[in-house]
Amino acid sequence: MRQKNRIIALGGLLGALCIISLYLAAYLPTSRLFFYIVSSVFCGIMLIESGAYGAWMLYIATSLLSVCVIPDKPRILPYILLFGFYGIIKHYIEKIKSVSAQMALKFVFFAIDASAMYVILKKIFMLQLNFGKPLWLVAFIAAVIFFIYDYAYTKFIVYYNNMLKKRLK
Repeated sequence: MRQKNRIIALGGLLGALCIISLYLAAYLPTSRLFFYIVSSVFCGIMLIESGAYGAWMLYIATSLLSVCVIPDKPRILPYILLFGFYGIIKHYIEKIKSVSAQMALKFVFFAIDASAMYVILKKIFMLQLNFGKPLWLVAFIAAVIFFIYDYAYTKFIVYYNNMLKKRLK
């Protein structure tokens, strides 16, 4: 019972931190990508502490809550479609032994998510997306940034497991 209460309290705390970082991503004029990345690590921590079920519940709760409390809906799409559950998807993908298969699946995941985000922003929210560069170049740069994010995410999770987890208990 004590462990269950700890996980529930941790979920509430991580959810609150996630909503704060999403709010900052939505309303600060700079550092938007940084706060989306920060919001993504909370599901990763929940995954480590309680397993996939707890991480999915945190993702669903924070996604629904962000839709309710953040008025600028296009600003929460990156979290809902990519950053929010990437740590969980990454966990499943990295169970595959082949590193090249992992990289290919991560790229496919990113390509599908980025395409979905582009279509939703353009067709549903009717936003005029002007990148100032050819779309293929923007997509290539975004893919490179995604793999840098994936590497940094891995390093944070290792650091959390090896250093922070012991100190926070």
